[in-house]
Parts: sequence; C-alpha cells; structure tokens
Amino acid sequence: MKKRVLKEHLSTIILAVALLLLSFLSLFVGVIDVNLAGLAAGDSEQWLIFMASRLPRLLAILCTGMGMSVAGLIMQQLCMNKFVSPTTGATISSAEMGILLALLFMPNSTIWSRALFSFTTAILGTWIFVWFIQRIQFKDVVMVPLVGIMFGNVITGITNYFAYRYEMTQALSTWTVGHFSMVIRGRYELVYP
Repeated sequence: MKKRVLKEHLSTIILAVALLLLSFLSLFVGVIDVNLAGLAAGDSEQWLIFMASRLPRLLAILCTGMGMSVAGLIMQQLCMNKFVSPTTGATISSAEMGILLALLFMPNSTIWSRALFSFTTAILGTWIFVWFIQRIQFKDVVMVPLVGIMFGNVITGITNYFAYRYEMTQALSTWTVGHFSMVIRGRYELVYP
C-alpha cells in the first residue's frame, strides 16, 4: 500500500516538473525570436512580445487546462459516473448553440457578452442533461455517457441546421476551434473568471 502511494506521489512530482519545464521552454518558441539573453539585455521588442503575447498565452493555456480538468471532475461528481465529461454531457454542444444564438441575435455584441451567453446556455444544457440522468435509473455505467452523446448530437444537429440556414456555419466554426493564436493582452483576461 505504501509503495503504491509513494509511486503515485513520485509520478505526480515528475509530471509537475515536466509541466513547469515545458511551460518555461514554450515561452521562447514562436515566429519572432525571444531568448533569455535578449530579455536580460533589456531588448524592448523582445520584452513587448514576451509580456503582450507569450506570457499571457501560456497563462491562458494553463488556466484553460485546469478549468477543463475541474469541469470534468464536476461532471463526474454530478452524474456519479466516471465516464461523463463536458463533451459527453452536452455541455460543449450547448455552449456552441449559445455562441450561434449570440451571433444571430446579438451580432454587434462584445466577446464578453458572447462568452457569457455561451456560458449560460452551457449551464442550461448541462442542467437538462443532469436532470434527465437523475430521473432515469441506468443499470450500466456506459449508458450515461451514451445518453449524453445522443443528447449532445441532437443539440449539435439543431445548431448546425440553424447555422446552415442563416449562413453562419463558417462564423460558428471559427468560434469552436480551440486555438490560442489570438491570445494577446486584452483578449486573455476572459479565461480568468
């Protein structure tokens, strides 16, 4: 028993050190050259790139990863099922529908209001899924995520229908691609809440 616990602690320490090392190295990888020598010499262009792009992007990626892991844990606890996640619990599909609704009904809205609207619909879709799962007693643990996948696909189908009908497919797809290339000062603060 002690050996197993020690092994788990050692693997956690190794993963944490690897995360810190790779995070530090990622600060110096990019199209524009930023290095420790230039930062130490006080090169204003390198400091600008480092503070306006590289550091905010790394912090946004780390916060997003932590948020996704916490969201997965919360979904598993709500559904009392280790196979459920935001992707198999209709959360992602509901958020995508929220983005589409925001793009259709509030075309001049800010990124903050679209994110808030998407968050609200994601919570609503997750609540409906959890409510549905709690009302039905499943004997097999695999049925819960399968029902979530089916529910999410129904929401995605409705979203894609309206996106196609109102010629918003391309705009919707740009919002659902998970990239951090546009994360610069002024756009990463959205990740913190």
